[in-house]
Amino acid sequence: MSKVSVIVPVYNASNYLPDCLNSLLKQTLDDMEIIAIDDASTDQSLSVLEHYQKLYTSKLKIIRHPKNQGLSSSRNDGIAIAQGEYIGFVDSDDFVHPDMYDDLYYAASKTDYPEIVSTGMKDVSENSHFDDIDDTKRQGGKKICIPKNPNYLYWETPSCCNKIFRKDTIPERPFLEHKIWEDGAFTYSQMVKADYIVSFNNPDYYYRQHSKEGIMASCQRVNQHLLDIFDINDHIKNVAVRHQSYRLFASQIKLIQSASCLQRILEVYQWNIPEEDKLSIIYDLDTISCHNYGDWRQMNTTILKSKVDYDQLLALGLVDHKNHLENNSETSKQNIQKQLTLLQKKSH
Repeated sequence: MSKVSVIVPVYNASNYLPDCLNSLLKQTLDDMEIIAIDDASTDQSLSVLEHYQKLYTSKLKIIRHPKNQGLSSSRNDGIAIAQGEYIGFVDSDDFVHPDMYDDLYYAASKTDYPEIVSTGMKDVSENSHFDDIDDTKRQGGKKICIPKNPNYLYWETPSCCNKIFRKDTIPERPFLEHKIWEDGAFTYSQMVKADYIVSFNNPDYYYRQHSKEGIMASCQRVNQHLLDIFDINDHIKNVAVRHQSYRLFASQIKLIQSASCLQRILEVYQWNIPEEDKLSIIYDLDTISCHNYGDWRQMNTTILKSKVDYDQLLALGLVDHKNHLENNSETSKQNIQKQLTLLQKKSH
């Protein structure tokens, strides 16, 4: 059994994959495995993986999907064969500090092996490389009892990539498949079940920010998976209910759910569609959110501001405009689905 298994889903990432693999293969942790899942890439990603596997046969395993199955399926397949005491995740266009997994595992071993160990993330430019890591003074972690500090839930990032999770706490195929925003569903579900997390704030995980042109083009496109956010939010609550921890975390979960819906509202605001359609979808999203999770206008503004651009919500007039909340939640969801379908037809 390895100390840590790191799962790397790969899809058309040949330009960035060497940086990712180099950062993992040069880890100072002496006993870890890397499981790369090529999700039917159409570029040279598989060739890159096979080249590295020849050099590091005992350390790098490859799973090959004959058809593209998505990020969650890739992660689930990696978890299924992982031999590590802890499981970590790295996206194939990112890279990590060489001491990251050694520090996280060492902290776990010195604090009675908590369910989760977390560290810091750092945004880097598209052209950054593994050699550009931040070598500022590193700090130790702090052990936190989550049930005694339930507010920690919404201060922790939903990303699964800056953490390791004790394998015996992870259920079978835990990532929701054919959904987006799956990180939040997994991470928060693990947290509401956990007793302890050890938290670092070192610049360990390097998240590659891609070109503004590409990001802007992506933001302006209609997202046909918009309603996935409610499946993600329901999953977090359902896990907490099954684990009998929902009463303890109810207010924190509702705030996380509300913030995630506000993020989707601001996403729709960027779409390149007629203003009338845009506002209709936004008001319906707000209606569903408020009916399902409570009115975010009555929640902690400081916390919401840390998760969403509150000034944009003010610009939209949503903070004061509430007439649409008299609508039915299920009707609002049906309205959104109809509009998404219509917008998709118009785009073809």
